[in-house]
Amino acid sequence: MSKYSKHNCWKPSKKCSVKYDKWVVQRNRETDAKRKKRREASSAKLAAVVPRVTPDEIMKMRVIEVDLQIWWHRQFDAEVPAAKHLKGKSGSEKKAILTAAAARYICGAGPKIQDENVLREDAECAMVDSDDEEGLWLG
Repeated sequence: MSKYSKHNCWKPSKKCSVKYDKWVVQRNRETDAKRKKRREASSAKLAAVVPRVTPDEIMKMRVIEVDLQIWWHRQFDAEVPAAKHLKGKSGSEKKAILTAAAARYICGAGPKIQDENVLREDAECAMVDSDDEEGLWLG
């Protein structure tokens, strides 16, 4: 089927080309509007996420909820793997990744918000930091 047959043009002409070009522009605008709507919906969904940081909460979560939590942590923590690297991982592996991300979030990696559900204990974070630094010092 020719691109001209969709627009009641039986032979290529300037008039038919203009009709076709307008049709392509309209189709692209509709596609862009659909993409924008999907992007806004996913942004709203991500903005509504409340981070779960306790191991008990994480272990009770379903894999879909874990994926959403990981996606939320990814925007603030570069150590959280991208979604494309999580495909094929089991739920327990994803929960381990989320637990590590939550631990970094508690110690200060993440947005600077005050949440009564999240207690940031400096002593605990200092212990985690000092354990990491011990391995780096060779002298």
